[in-house]
Amino acid sequence: MLKYPAQIDTTQSLPTAIDNQTPVQGLIFNKLRDAVLSIESELGVKPSATYSTVKARIDALENIVGNLQIIELDTDLGGDLEHPLVIGFQGRPVSTVPPQQGDVYVWNGIAWTPLPPPGGGGGSDFIVGGDLSGGNFSQTVIGLRGRSLDNTAPTKFQSLIWNGLVWKPGFVFEDLLIPALTFTFTANTTLAEVNQTITTPSFTATYFTTPSSVILEDDLHSTPEDVTSTPTSFSSGFNFIKTSFGDIVTFTLTSAQDVIIKTATQTITWGQKLYWGVDIAGQTGSSFITGLSNSQITLTREKVFTLSPSSTQKIYFACRSAYGTASLFVNGLSGGFTKTVVAVTNSFGFTENYDLYESDNLGLGSTTVTVL
Repeated sequence: MLKYPAQIDTTQSLPTAIDNQTPVQGLIFNKLRDAVLSIESELGVKPSATYSTVKARIDALENIVGNLQIIELDTDLGGDLEHPLVIGFQGRPVSTVPPQQGDVYVWNGIAWTPLPPPGGGGGSDFIVGGDLSGGNFSQTVIGLRGRSLDNTAPTKFQSLIWNGLVWKPGFVFEDLLIPALTFTFTANTTLAEVNQTITTPSFTATYFTTPSSVILEDDLHSTPEDVTSTPTSFSSGFNFIKTSFGDIVTFTLTSAQDVIIKTATQTITWGQKLYWGVDIAGQTGSSFITGLSNSQITLTREKVFTLSPSSTQKIYFACRSAYGTASLFVNGLSGGFTKTVVAVTNSFGFTENYDLYESDNLGLGSTTVTVL
């Protein structure tokens, strides 16, 4: 159905009807019918369903529109609210010169200006520079972001590698890769005597890239310790003790940087001391052994040392009997020592048998002893 004409009727087009005098005409009736249908079509079936009147609805809509935040024209937009114009790209102005058919926008250093494309209808030559070289139809990329690009032809699987002077095709070998995160992890205490308590052991770490998080854990406790605030020097919050030779506590440091996560481990092992020194002949006993001038916590009996006993002194060496009988060499020659077994108590109250080796001869002078 055609909408009612967009015009206002007059007393001529819709004359006043007088009862019992004005004849009913189809033309007048149809005009009224068309007007009613048009109004109903425009207003809808139930215009006051939400609002009391059509006017109330229109007023509510105008209020909503009036409260909307209107776009503010700035930088790349100009004109007015009814006729906005694009006057720039990313803060760079666009020339007001009207373009001709086929023109393209070219940055002339001041504004984007319409110009004929390269080689088009009398336009100037295509100007290249910086990373480009060549003419209108043979431009070549000779750089990346102002850094020169080598002209060497690449082969399969090569990448562009910056060698400090130019980008050059080459293979990426493992030696060239700089890991996203590498670090070293060192325990300041790695050996302890059996029965010795290590109180809040300390650690150091160095990093190629400072990590975003650093977590310290050990295999005796279930609580991880966050040491991110002091990633290069930190301590465990726990104490550790072992009562058997060879027992170990393992510490794990987990460092993360973005999605890269790497770990490193350090251990503290509980061992026993070797003892060696010089004294007069016939010495023995736990106190004598632990009082010798030299000692070292180890996990094996192997040792090389040099002593200079006087004419009244002998050389002594003591190690755990659990290692088995040792072989001693004096200046490269085997033998020359007598063994006795002594129960030795260390500084932390742990007792076990030690083999005490005493040199057979006095006054050997400067002597190198090898223990295997």
